[in-house]
This record gives sequence, C-alpha cells and structure tokens, in this order.
Amino acid sequence: MRHRTAACLTIALAAAIDVLGGLAFAAAEHISDGRALYFAVTTATTAGYGDIIPRTTAGHWIATGLVLTAVPLFSATFSLATASLTASQVKWHIQGTEERLKRHVDDRLRRHDGRSGE
Repeated sequence: MRHRTAACLTIALAAAIDVLGGLAFAAAEHISDGRALYFAVTTATTAGYGDIIPRTTAGHWIATGLVLTAVPLFSATFSLATASLTASQVKWHIQGTEERLKRHVDDRLRRHDGRSGE
C-alpha cells in the first residue's frame, strides 16, 4: 500500500510541475497554453518531438526545469508502480507456497501417524 500512495503522490506532483511549467512556458514564449502544455508533456516524457522549441532565455530555463524535475518524478512513479505490482505478486506467491508447504507437512504427518499405528 505504501508504494501505491507514493506513486500517486509522485504522479500528482509530476503532473502539477508539468502543468505549471507548461503555463510558464506559454507566458515566456508567447504561445497558447495548449501548445505549451503539449511541449511540457512531450518534454517530461522525453519524447521531445522538436516541433516546439524554446526561443527565449526564460523558455530555455523553464524547459531545463521541466527536464530536471518532471522527468525524474515520472520515472520514480513508474518505478514505484512496478515495485507495488512486484510486491503484491511476491506476497501472492509466498502465500501460495506457505499453503502448499502446510498441506505437504500435514500429509506427511498423516502418513507417518498411519504407519506408526500399525
């Protein structure tokens, strides 16, 4: 459960930084909010198609800030999501193994008790 909470928090933080960065980029580059958000998302996801590029010093700094904050946060989110899925799979596997081992031990004890009573 911890991993899920951390993943939700990091994705929310990454999305907020992405939106704020996009809006700041729109103001700095004098482009529409939609185009700037598109730029922010493609930059944060490292796709970076190059169809929108920073032309001002402020735009370059905003793009740098997006790369240095949103990219690691999105990466952390995927890492936490993977850890959460892996932990639940491991837990499921361990529980199944414990149940099989218990049945095996019980079966061996029954066999042993049956032979010793003869």
